[in-house]
Amino acid sequence: MAIAQTVDTQYDEQQVDVQSKAKSDSLELAAESPDTFALWYHIQQKDLVLAQQEFARLKKRHPRWQPDKDLLNAISGLTTAKMSRPKVPQRPIVTQKVLSVFERMSRGGETHWRSMPLKQLQQASERAFQEKDLAHHALLGWAFISRELYTQSLRHFTYLREHKEDEKSTSDGIRQAILGLVTQAVSRGDKHALVELMAKYPQQPIIEHIEFHAWQDYQHKKYEPALEWFTFTDNYFSQVLSLKQLGQEDEAVALACQHVLVANLLTYCVNAYSEKQLTLFKQEAYQASIDIAEKIRSLQPLKTAQLEIFAWSHFHLGHAQQSVQAFSDLIQQQPDNQNYATILVILLKDDQQTLAELASAYPLIAQELSNQQQTLAWNRKQFNRFSRLDNAHVQDQHFFLEAGIHWRSQGANDPLSDFDGQRYFLGLAHDWQQYRFGVRLNYQKTHSNSPNVGDAFGLGLLNNAYSGLTGTNELGISGFLKRQNTDSNLLAEVSYWRPQHSLRSVLTGKVSGVRFLGNTTLAMAIFRERLKDSTLSLHGLFTDELVRWGSVTANGIKGLVAYAVSPQWSVSAELAGAALRGESVRNNHKWNASLALTRNLNNIYPENLDYLRVGPYLSWTHYKKNLNAFTVGNGGYFSSDLLTSFGGRAEVLTLEDKTWQLKGKLDLGYVISKPKDITVFLHDEDEQSLTQQDEQGLGLGLELEGQWLFHPKWELVGQIKHNYSDTYSELNIGLHIRWNYSARSGETSDGFISSSPYQADYPWY
Repeated sequence: MAIAQTVDTQYDEQQVDVQSKAKSDSLELAAESPDTFALWYHIQQKDLVLAQQEFARLKKRHPRWQPDKDLLNAISGLTTAKMSRPKVPQRPIVTQKVLSVFERMSRGGETHWRSMPLKQLQQASERAFQEKDLAHHALLGWAFISRELYTQSLRHFTYLREHKEDEKSTSDGIRQAILGLVTQAVSRGDKHALVELMAKYPQQPIIEHIEFHAWQDYQHKKYEPALEWFTFTDNYFSQVLSLKQLGQEDEAVALACQHVLVANLLTYCVNAYSEKQLTLFKQEAYQASIDIAEKIRSLQPLKTAQLEIFAWSHFHLGHAQQSVQAFSDLIQQQPDNQNYATILVILLKDDQQTLAELASAYPLIAQELSNQQQTLAWNRKQFNRFSRLDNAHVQDQHFFLEAGIHWRSQGANDPLSDFDGQRYFLGLAHDWQQYRFGVRLNYQKTHSNSPNVGDAFGLGLLNNAYSGLTGTNELGISGFLKRQNTDSNLLAEVSYWRPQHSLRSVLTGKVSGVRFLGNTTLAMAIFRERLKDSTLSLHGLFTDELVRWGSVTANGIKGLVAYAVSPQWSVSAELAGAALRGESVRNNHKWNASLALTRNLNNIYPENLDYLRVGPYLSWTHYKKNLNAFTVGNGGYFSSDLLTSFGGRAEVLTLEDKTWQLKGKLDLGYVISKPKDITVFLHDEDEQSLTQQDEQGLGLGLELEGQWLFHPKWELVGQIKHNYSDTYSELNIGLHIRWNYSARSGETSDGFISSSPYQADYPWY
């Protein structure tokens, strides 16, 4: 660690490996020759300059002195790069002189110092103070350090400092002795001793050395003692790290945020606050998330991600003014962000002046305002497919292939209305300027239960088990042509179906259009469609006498008008009428009217939803005749005299231009049915009537759709649709796979199955 590296290790670096086998049994001095311990010390320290100066001093004082060969070789070795260290004689050559204890210590080095009896070392210390020779004090200072007797070492180095001898070496010795005392105090946990040392030696790196030991504990994962020493030295950053390692994250964050002026702690504090802000937002604790953001803002300006969470939190709490300010700051940072533009248009719907100012500054807001004129808050959503989304892929999607399968299962009281069906198709579509056209090849098969013995069927009652048709296979071809303008759409669609078993071929289709007029939308369609209530109404059957009848189609017209009362409220009304015709089936007429009020809840998860709409609805349907029987002249389809339903509806759509998109619709209401009597055998002289009971109860309609762009050119699209009441249930499941000639970056709602020109009543897209 950087802090640990500041600790002076000079003493360790200055260790020498000079060995001496000289025996010490007394403290007698040899006066025949000069004392060379200081010279040997400088040699051992590899300090050539000081060694030469000491050698010159000794020669000057003792002009007749003849240095021994070992000493001369050691001095010479300092000037030679080939020698790693001066060679100290294993045993000093003694001629006729007795070496002093100090000279033996000088020559023997650290190994000798550590082997000396402590009593002898203490005697040498006392003698040094008596003789007051500075060189002796220097030698003993380092000798006591080698024995970890730092207090005694300090006595000698302090004496040297008081006499101003060799200030650098003396300062180094004092520092090593003090740091040795620090090490011993830390190992004992003696904080009182450390406080005294810091007070007595304020210029020494005592705190740094304490932290050196603390970092050693930290590196050995001893986080509790490390935290204790970092707390003692007031090292807040290291305390934060230790607390985090101990799993005390809250305490670490609190400490960091109390000391943000310390390097790195501001970043640590802000990062922790940011994580907390996001977590609270995901938990929908919006006010708490805002409070955390305010803490961040008190430390530094909010970054984009923090500001966005802050803005959405205010939005969810209905804080319009704060939301506008935050999103205005965001769009200033990211003027190309579509989400910011959309939400600002929503927030400023009642402040046209501010909205106009923003629109003049940001093109996306101006575009969003233009788009809003073509978007209504009711039970459908329209946008110009070539300009609504600012993405080139929408225009470049010139051609695509698709294949799909649809399952249909219907449950009813009548056996022939209790049937299953499967439909398969392979198709393509192509865009050219404002037009789209497409074609499909279809294959469909259906199968129902058989009528029971005794049931009215065909021209009479079934006396034996039914052995006729209960289903068939069909081949078909479909095609469409659509034109899309800025304020209107037109659609023409046609399908031809040819069943097996000599049943009647059917041609169906529609011509429809939509016009967008400011706050009003108009739609109209002329249609011809098959009635799919039973196998009889769908493709027809044969009597036992091989009389073919059934295959009913509805030929009619419908229209719709929707008006946006406000940007969030709208009302819509639809009227429809149709003539029902079939082979050997009496003519019939159907009328339908519906009314709906819709509220767009644009403040609920706007970051994820394109719309969420709720509101009540009322529907009325009337058939002139009740032909819900399976005899010749009747069509086998539901045809109540009065069918009324009322209830609530909810619709949801996730954002456009994402790699996936979901759409849902839920109708929950109360249904009342009042059918007329049914004339069963129309061709008998004595006609018979069948009375159907009135019915009422809850009705449920659920539709879920999804599409997934799992590859830039491949899409998977699905639909589940379920209608249920006490006497009727219907389940539809569809699955499509689509390949696009041009790569796409996201999904748009015109790609849903319900938006297909083959299924939708009106060309909203």
